[in-house]
Amino acid sequence: MSTPVAYERFDACYGKVVDCCRSGAYLVLDNGAKAFAYRFAHLFPGTQVLCTVLQPPTEKKRMLVSIDSVCYAPVC
Repeated sequence: MSTPVAYERFDACYGKVVDCCRSGAYLVLDNGAKAFAYRFAHLFPGTQVLCTVLQPPTEKKRMLVSIDSVCYAPVC
């Protein structure tokens, strides 16, 4: 098994929406890292997306990403 890759700023990655709030969506990236995307509160949990890293995580905040496209959206 390979070791997880740490993403740098402007790297592209895949993620899965796990929860939403009125500000945006919480994601788990393909390397297991937790991230947040503003203005994507309309996505259902389970949606798989392609995203770009905007800010790496800090001690108090999750990684900030921008969602570029939806790869798979569950039918609800």
